[in-house]
Amino acid sequence: MRVTLGTAEHATALCPGGLIGAAPPPSQSPSQAALAAAPRIQKATLPAGQKVTVSKKGKLSVSLFCLPGSSRCVGTLRVMTRGPRPKSLGSARFAIAPKRTGHATIFLSRTGRRLFARAKGKLGVKLVAETTPGGASRRSTLSTTLRRRGG
Repeated sequence: MRVTLGTAEHATALCPGGLIGAAPPPSQSPSQAALAAAPRIQKATLPAGQKVTVSKKGKLSVSLFCLPGSSRCVGTLRVMTRGPRPKSLGSARFAIAPKRTGHATIFLSRTGRRLFARAKGKLGVKLVAETTPGGASRRSTLSTTLRRRGG
C-alpha cells in the first residue's frame, strides 16, 4: 500500500489547501545549491596590537581568535615579507574552537632566520591567517614587526 500526503506540491482538487494552482518555487542553479550545501566557512582573525617575539632558534607564537559560528577555525598561518613580491618565512597549521583564542607556533625557515638576523632583530612582516574548510578561503592579515625575545 502506498500513501501520499495531499499537501504542498501533492495537493489535489479533492484535498484543498497546499500549493495547488500556485507558481512552482524557483529552482536553484547548481552553484547556489553547492553554496547551500557547503559548510559555513569560519574566519580566524589576528588580534591587532600583539607583540610577536622570536627566540634564538627562530620560534614565534602568534595569537588567533576564531569568530562565533557553528564550526572550528581550521587553517594555516604564514609569516610573509612585506613588499611587492612577498616571500614566505614560515608557516603553521591551526585549529581553534569558535569564540576562543588560540595560538600557532611557527619556526622561521632558513631564509626567515637569515633576514631576521640581517635586520638586527627587528623585521617588518605580514602575518596571513587563512581558513579553508570546504570551498573558498577566508583571510585575515596583520602587519607587525618581529622582535628578538628578551630585549
